Amino acid sequence: MPTSESLLLFLGATLALALTPGPDLLYIATRSASEGRAAGVVSVLGVSLGLVVHTFAIAFGLSAFLATVPIAYEVVRLVGTADLAYLGLTFLRRPPHLVRQPAASRSRLQSVLAQRVLTHFGRW
Repeated sequence: MPTSESLLLFLGATLALALTPGPDLLYIATRSASEGRAAGVVSVLGVSLGLVVHTFAIAFGLSAFLATVPIAYEVVRLVGTADLAYLGLTFLRRPPHLVRQPAASRSRLQSVLAQRVLTHFGRW
């Protein structure tokens, strides 16, 4: 059982991390600024869904499996890295726009959601 001191330290660190803007906030802000409010909202849903899936995977022992089977961990890590690299290269290849993009279509919003859920696993 953790001591009260270590529990307070853990809670303080967790609170600090929760309040610090990170890659999820940057992703949501970028999507919102470049593709509009709907893309931002869908990005928030994608982040949340990714966290839920991640939490269930941990609860059902996927973390223990990845810890005991190093090749499985490497596959998950490399697939996540490749996906993030693909998204980054796709973004860099787009021509710069001085004006805001028109509102994203429904199929584009579905793509935004799927990308965010998948990229969440790149941080495993």
